[in-house]
Amino acid sequence: MSTKILTLLIAIVLGSLMSGCIEVGRSTVADTVYDVGEEGLVWKTVTVYLTNDHPSAGGKGLSGYSAKYTVDKDNNATLSLLNEALVNKRMVKIYYTTELFYLPWDHTTDAVALIYKVEYLNTG
Repeated sequence: MSTKILTLLIAIVLGSLMSGCIEVGRSTVADTVYDVGEEGLVWKTVTVYLTNDHPSAGGKGLSGYSAKYTVDKDNNATLSLLNEALVNKRMVKIYYTTELFYLPWDHTTDAVALIYKVEYLNTG
């Protein structure tokens, strides 16, 4: 019985060490922030929604949000910029990464990727 418990503890420790270490993609997106909020019943994560109001091929804008991203709740500088962009309806350039494995307290389950940096865009 004790070897099963030891094996489980080792698996948990290794899983914790792997979280955020195996990056499978890195990219940027430019958009307007639709909403920023906390989610999670047990582990709270910060979720960011981007707008989907840009003209489509038919020339009509869509409503709602285009994608859901997660931000590290301890990344105060990025959260501050996102909240300011939301209030002022400013376009931002979001730098994000996708990773192979996330722990529940690192990432919202159905989010597209993890935001690590935000910059304001000049809108003319």
